[in-house]
Amino acid sequence: MDDTKLLREIGTLIDAKLDAKLDQKLAPIAKQLDTVAKRLGTVEAGLGAVETGLSIVTKHLDTVEMKVEVVNKRVGNLETKLDKVETRLDKKIDQLEKNLREEIRDSQEKTVEQLTALINGGYELHEERIKRVEDHLHLPPLQ
Repeated sequence: MDDTKLLREIGTLIDAKLDAKLDQKLAPIAKQLDTVAKRLGTVEAGLGAVETGLSIVTKHLDTVEMKVEVVNKRVGNLETKLDKVETRLDKKIDQLEKNLREEIRDSQEKTVEQLTALINGGYELHEERIKRVEDHLHLPPLQ
């Protein structure tokens, strides 16, 4: 045999022996890599589920935001209507207060007129009684 050929065969045997030893030493690492790969697959699946859930939550949030905008518009409309009602109510209250003051003033004037008439009527009746007493007693009239 040729030395070169022999050296090649020796190299092949050494490589095979080294590959076998290397394979034995790398086997636990390969198992760990397989475990890591499986776990990574599980994590990726979980991440996919989280992404799906996040997408659903985002859609719900968008829906909620739209509903909040609608509610805010309705509240704004209600506030505008309430302001109009308050303005009309204030005007109505002012008018009622004015009418009440007029009614009170008129009532006071009527009360004064009626009291004046009552006092005058009482005075006239008193004068008539005095006149009857004077006539009955035949007294001369007072001057």
